[in-house]
Amino acid sequence: GKQLFACLSDPWWRLNNLYWIEDEYGMAVKFNLRPWQEVLMRNMWYLNIVLKARQMGFTTAIDIFILDRTLFNANTRSGIIAHKKEDATAIFRAKVKFAYDRLPIDIKAKIGAKSDRAGELEFTNGSSIRVAVSMRSGTLQYLHISEFGKLCAEFPIRAQEVISGSLNTLHEGAFCFIESTAEGAGGHFYTMTVKAKELFDRGAKLNRLQYRFHFFPWFDDPKYQIEPEPDFVLTREYAEYFESLQSAIGRQLSIQQQCWYVIKAEEQGDKMKQEFPSTPMEAFLFSGRPVFDPNALNRAESRCEPPKRVVDVRISDGEWEDRPDGLLQIWQEPMEEESYAIGADVAEGLLHGDNSTGDIFNDRGQQVAHFCGHLDPDLFGQVLYWLAKKYNDAYLGVERNNHGHATLATLKRLDYRNLFVEELLDRDSEEETERVGWLTSQISKPFIIDNLSSLIRQDLSGIYCAQSVDECRTYVIDEKGRTNGQAGCKDDRVMSLAIGHEMLRRMPRASKRDQSRRKRGDWRL
Repeated sequence: GKQLFACLSDPWWRLNNLYWIEDEYGMAVKFNLRPWQEVLMRNMWYLNIVLKARQMGFTTAIDIFILDRTLFNANTRSGIIAHKKEDATAIFRAKVKFAYDRLPIDIKAKIGAKSDRAGELEFTNGSSIRVAVSMRSGTLQYLHISEFGKLCAEFPIRAQEVISGSLNTLHEGAFCFIESTAEGAGGHFYTMTVKAKELFDRGAKLNRLQYRFHFFPWFDDPKYQIEPEPDFVLTREYAEYFESLQSAIGRQLSIQQQCWYVIKAEEQGDKMKQEFPSTPMEAFLFSGRPVFDPNALNRAESRCEPPKRVVDVRISDGEWEDRPDGLLQIWQEPMEEESYAIGADVAEGLLHGDNSTGDIFNDRGQQVAHFCGHLDPDLFGQVLYWLAKKYNDAYLGVERNNHGHATLATLKRLDYRNLFVEELLDRDSEEETERVGWLTSQISKPFIIDNLSSLIRQDLSGIYCAQSVDECRTYVIDEKGRTNGQAGCKDDRVMSLAIGHEMLRRMPRASKRDQSRRKRGDWRL
């Protein structure tokens, strides 16, 4: 009696001993949390984004967890959303009702199902669990949205309904799991994943309305391996891929895992990285040819670090205010004897549009600070003024295309002198004229992008910001040969990186000592 009561009072014991599920062969087996499923449960937050490889059992684990919380907590409302009606029916039958029907008789006698309708169980303790394709009414304490990426890709109107309706059934302090494989960039799942990953990369302390990012790659599941044939040899392409991947993840993959991946990739083709991702952002890259070497980006990612400080720049006097949601990430504060260059990409400032971004590099080519946010162009000019002044009157290159003119006008009004100035030859008079700011054109853009690509390939990009690497991953060559962010992805950080490195190359200094330090890869801050 007492021992059983103690066991039933322990949610971890219940999850590993109480429930039965259907396995992939349709057989009834006792449910036990697999190691990667337990990692999710041990590290869950109130709101959770789960990006994962296929067939890792997260739908089952989350649904059993929610069923358990519903059964053993009175007056609890829980919901599960599937992306298709037939999936909702299957989840209810095979995961919720199957597990409940096979509970011990005494537990079912104490917590009975007083209402057993299609897609919903209502219990005698006042709790209920429902599976559907959408939920608007009532208040939920637990919500699981399964395969939300597929829902966004196939039914965008219904995905919007989930965002505006279902998520609003959650009160502050409720638990939500949005779980999916990737289904291309764009849509709500991609946007929410990128935002959650950015908070994760920054080491931000989350409030109850922010999502915690969880990623589970294919190699976390031990079933994804196979014994190689005696004559199995990795091609150079795969050998380079695994070498760079192991550098990025900080662990070695067995030859059995590598063999499985190669065989599966031959079967899956272009879908391999989407269905069985090794890193979060490669999951979303599905169209276009990558501009930057993916293996070099893996190596660059391995050198990324959380910022030392995250701040906002006060417009009135340029002072830094520490804020967990600040727009400026700092890896190195200004040092007295160093020279700095800044590259800036200017956006319109609309809340849901592109970001205005700025990257600050020291004279060794290290990214020492990164700004990203939605600001009106003139306000962005004031931020850049204070940043440039703080970083020893940095050499500042602002893209003058479109909205950049307003930013440059602010900098000229503030009398900032160390701006990049382009000298142009007047064809009629053959006289040179000066234009303040960097013009990104059909001629200049390939040059600075090729230069950034070369630096990344040589491990000389100096990138510390993980979000900068992420945008580089989804920067592609389209069918017309143009380079841009993949559809649904931003490329503002790519442009400020490229302009920043060009400013570094052109800034009036570059002693041979500085150049030699950069060439030998002295990246320590």
